[in-house]
Amino acid sequence: MGGSASTTRTLEIENPNVITLSDKVVERLRGQEQSVPVDHGSLSLPAFVQPSSLQIQRVVQQELDENDKRWEQRFRHINDSQNAQNRKVEIEYKRTYESVKKLLPQIGDGALSKIVKENENNLLDCLAKNNGAPLNCTDTIKDYQRVLFQSTNQQI
Repeated sequence: MGGSASTTRTLEIENPNVITLSDKVVERLRGQEQSVPVDHGSLSLPAFVQPSSLQIQRVVQQELDENDKRWEQRFRHINDSQNAQNRKVEIEYKRTYESVKKLLPQIGDGALSKIVKENENNLLDCLAKNNGAPLNCTDTIKDYQRVLFQSTNQQI
């Protein structure tokens, strides 16, 4: 296919057919880890060395440590993201609280003005009469809002 030609090796087996293998095929069969000794007269398989239990324990422990590190990093990342989100929510809450505080009237001595209180009672009565149909009280809600915001503007 390209610039380098592979050399072929011939293995003879008791079978009268001849098998030819290129070096690349031999390397793929070896898995590039174990060397396969090739005799021209016979095929011999490599002896596989089994790792000791201590070696297996070391490898397993290393993998567990790496896994723990990955999960610790992920936990830190998620925790940092959650803290940042909490800060954003808190800032937005404070901003909303300040804007509502500006819009709603201050309650002096723990009581609303008589007009606001009357409109509030009218609204509560309307909502009680129209249980499950709050849209029937739209005009009463608008009146309550108008009175409420007028009292706010008067105080500012």
